[in-house]
Amino acid sequence: MNRKMKFLSLILLSLFVLACVSTPPFDQTEYSRAIVLKIEALSLLENASKNFQLYDGEVSQLRKDMQFMLEYARFKPNNEECIALWERMNDPDGAFLGNILMEWELRGTLSEAYVAGLLDIVSDRFDDIIELLGKRIRK
Repeated sequence: MNRKMKFLSLILLSLFVLACVSTPPFDQTEYSRAIVLKIEALSLLENASKNFQLYDGEVSQLRKDMQFMLEYARFKPNNEECIALWERMNDPDGAFLGNILMEWELRGTLSEAYVAGLLDIVSDRFDDIIELLGKRIRK
């Protein structure tokens, strides 16, 4: 029995160590920046029924900030899930923020009803990222 307990303890310890190694540690800066980007993106999208040219500078800055977060995520080991979420959020050919900003730019304006529906989608995708970042082990 004693030998079984030692073996079981060793297995559990190994699994614990592997779990800690396979996920990047909690990063307060990354977490906070994701929350700020969510607020900025939703605030900006609320204006998408207005002329894009009025918000061109803000959209450009948001795109840069989003690209920064993607690049920041890419340089962390074992961070594939977070990278995939940021890539989907940024993709101009996808269904989330990158595509919405591109569509706004190309059309000039988006309908208020369309924008209202998009806000929930973008908010939920940011929540996915923020939740993932928040679940990481704090060291």
